[in-house]
Amino acid sequence: MLNKLRPLGSHKVYFTEMWSSRTAALAVQQQAYGPGHNKKHRRSRTFGSDSVADLYFPSSVGEGIERVAKESWLVAGLAFDLWSYLGVGWKWLVQLGRLITYAILLLPGFVQMIHYYFTSPHVYRSVIYGRKPRQRLDMYMPKGTSSGQQLPVVIFVTGGAWTIGYKAWGALLARRLCDAGVIVACLDYRNFPQ
Repeated sequence: MLNKLRPLGSHKVYFTEMWSSRTAALAVQQQAYGPGHNKKHRRSRTFGSDSVADLYFPSSVGEGIERVAKESWLVAGLAFDLWSYLGVGWKWLVQLGRLITYAILLLPGFVQMIHYYFTSPHVYRSVIYGRKPRQRLDMYMPKGTSSGQQLPVVIFVTGGAWTIGYKAWGALLARRLCDAGVIVACLDYRNFPQ
């Protein structure tokens, strides 16, 4: 049933085929159990037409990829139809494309910082400094520091008018200051009205 997907613009045919296959399955069920049979009132150990056994499962990776591509094409076509019905203009689509391109261009830098934040042995995340849930800090230690060594400390509090802000936002600044031999503490704090 799911392998009968068609490209853009033919979603009505797909739903018609689904409806006709469901009707055909009900006709087969009535032929097997007799007219007027209602499956909901009878317990049976056999799989009916709406069971998990009737779902299409791809037998190879290629079929799975093909199925995902066809369903993605169908969803894209339906989304395009919806946008055209809602009157979304081409200027909005151009702006969306520019935003997506901008995000893709920034992605390598974000991936590097996320990797550093979660895998670096010099980052101590969520150190508790108070009793409230958001009273946590991240400590960034420079490489090659010993326990008795005295180093400058920077305490970084993210902006956000006391309503937004997260300690990981200071990871880039903290990484650069650690390269210069500075210990950095990035704080989380209680947001208003906590």
